[in-house]
Amino acid sequence: MSESENSSADRNLPASEKRLKDAREEGRVARSRELASFLLLGTALFGLMGLGPALFNDSLDLIRQGLHFDRESAMSSGAMSHRLMLLTSAGLISSIPILGLLLLAAIAAPLALGGWNFSWKPILPDFGKLNPLTGVGRLFSSHGLIEMGKASLISLILAAVAVIGLLHNREQFAQLAVLPLGAGIAETGSILLLGLAGLTMVIAVAALIDVPAQLWRHHSALKMTLDEVKRESKESDGNPQIKAKIRAQQREAARRHMMEAVPLADVILTNPTHYAVALSYQEGRMRAPTVVAKGADLVAWRIREIAALHNVPVMEQPALARALHRHAEIGEEVPVALYNAVAQVLAYIYQLKRLTQGAVLHDPGRIDVPAGLDPLQANA
Repeated sequence: MSESENSSADRNLPASEKRLKDAREEGRVARSRELASFLLLGTALFGLMGLGPALFNDSLDLIRQGLHFDRESAMSSGAMSHRLMLLTSAGLISSIPILGLLLLAAIAAPLALGGWNFSWKPILPDFGKLNPLTGVGRLFSSHGLIEMGKASLISLILAAVAVIGLLHNREQFAQLAVLPLGAGIAETGSILLLGLAGLTMVIAVAALIDVPAQLWRHHSALKMTLDEVKRESKESDGNPQIKAKIRAQQREAARRHMMEAVPLADVILTNPTHYAVALSYQEGRMRAPTVVAKGADLVAWRIREIAALHNVPVMEQPALARALHRHAEIGEEVPVALYNAVAQVLAYIYQLKRLTQGAVLHDPGRIDVPAGLDPLQANA
């Protein structure tokens, strides 16, 4: 790969669909840890706000049950172990709703940016990553330093928010020891929710900054150079030289097929030298006369040559030949506007085929075509 391909300055073309697809297959999708953390913390916050009262009541009941036992239970190690197991099970059961909600958030949060993407490539062994020099290079690369600085800044802000929260609620913390059990648990829950809300707000601001940055970085990393676009186009569409040869072979096959239809034509209309159009009409099988072959210059000469070999009538009608060559494709019926002109030609040809001795044949002469259909007249 050349230096121009590796230069970020040359990568100014947007990624193609194939490049984006290949990147997803390699596991390279835009991800934001801050967005995932925000969604997880936000889920925990709203989950505790909604399920907190029920969890508070269950916790209070468990504490009361744990502190209330008779002398016989206290003197029996087996009874106390069984009691501890029951209380632990009850505590886990009461925590299932909030734990389940957090589990779903932990699974869905990383997919919020980039969506679901399954690829084996990121987990395949890559011995190049075991090279310590490579690891140090990644650590001190521009991206690594930015990520390190971002993480350090967020950690400092979170620590500052935590310190401010502790200082602001220091009196409440001091009063917890003298409050009744229920009031103490409720006050502790309120302080925790307030602290969690502060942390969530900090992570939300970080996510608002990080998500656009990650999207920009991801799309910038996938930008392509002009050489890469050309190479991908060749790989996707095939080599232009090979495609040109295929098209040439297809044109040659179509030309051979067209020439095979010339001996079956009813008449060949000529310009007389530049254009040739072969017409065929089978009454009862065709709605209108059909162009079975046409061409200009050398192709027109070859059509006239084949027609002469097979005694196909050749008729000089310059305007009509030019109009048919311009407005009718091979295998198509003649345009409706040229029906009358073509009918005059076929009528003359049929008379010529049925000509008997002593019969009088009326030559139609030069047949005019409607205005605008003859390209020579249109360009005049």
